[in-house]
Amino acid sequence: MNCRECRRFRLKYEDCAGKDWYSERDIVYCPHQIIWVLKHLSELKTGPWPEKPLTEEQERNYLPSTGKVPTMGGSYGNASFERAICVAADVESRLDKTGWDGDVLRTSCQGYNDVAELAYKMGSTVDIVERAMRNALRYVRGWRVKRMEYTAWKKQRKYRGK
Repeated sequence: MNCRECRRFRLKYEDCAGKDWYSERDIVYCPHQIIWVLKHLSELKTGPWPEKPLTEEQERNYLPSTGKVPTMGGSYGNASFERAICVAADVESRLDKTGWDGDVLRTSCQGYNDVAELAYKMGSTVDIVERAMRNALRYVRGWRVKRMEYTAWKKQRKYRGK
């Protein structure tokens, strides 16, 4: 199941398994894709979209090409690197609006798998770090950018939860 189907059937993102790789056209800013983009942020900022990893069977049968194969340009008739840079910039600008919570999410996606270690590094508790990551991810996700400031959005969510 791809992310567009999850959205169409209104599944919770916790029920979705996500994927190891997303194409340019798959990006709809679901939480799994946001995390994937954050993990590949340095690659996306520098140019073309990351290559799809080969399966074991493809690796066994892989033959390097002997010459250059003519390829089409990037998606939608743009340069091959344009979409990657735009997605990276969009996710970064959304995360910048979240302040410290976004920094925690960005740091966790770039190598800190252990939340306790991340909490120690950030000088906070595990509960606060988990809540910060969850809030930042919920604010950043979605096709449209939120019109509301992050602090007002958090207050609104608190009020709704009561």
